[in-house]
Amino acid sequence: MTTATAPATAVETEILPDGRELRVLADGSLVVVGTARARPHPVPGVDWIRRDHPRPRARRTPRSGPFHARALDPTYLAREGSSYRRRLAHDRANSLLRSLLDPDQRAEYDRTGNFWVEVPQGRLRFGRLYSIRFEPRGTNAVRLLCVVPNGYETLPVPDIWANLLLAVRDDPARFFAVAIDRTAPPPRRTLF
Repeated sequence: MTTATAPATAVETEILPDGRELRVLADGSLVVVGTARARPHPVPGVDWIRRDHPRPRARRTPRSGPFHARALDPTYLAREGSSYRRRLAHDRANSLLRSLLDPDQRAEYDRTGNFWVEVPQGRLRFGRLYSIRFEPRGTNAVRLLCVVPNGYETLPVPDIWANLLLAVRDDPARFFAVAIDRTAPPPRRTLF
């Protein structure tokens, strides 16, 4: 059942420049009635810009940490390549990596983004992709190694470090067997 309310009577009416009426009702509210007529542009020879379909406008959402208003939309979480999902994956990977580090390594990682790992062959500094610093035991030499796990393109960076940390702790000889020494001289090539 619908009920119709009687139209409120206007206490005062004013004609607007575009042809509409501004009505002041008895309760103090304002109502604009009518259709606006196009008025001439204030600059001679210039016409108003008209759009048949309004363009969508970008909206900014305030962020407060990794959670913000968009995260409540269930379709947002399902979208491919969502920055929210990437941030969540990065945070989880960072938590996993920090759980694998001892207190000294964790403090250094929090301070510099790097951490050192002692292995029988020497010391490794993880923290720069494709450039793992290796200081062999008993020498003053410094080597730059490149080692990445399979599928590294899709992994958050802390997952790569956790993967390499577990690999070097479990089997350092295999780690060094697959490592590419970037500081080694290139192989000599002959023309004949």
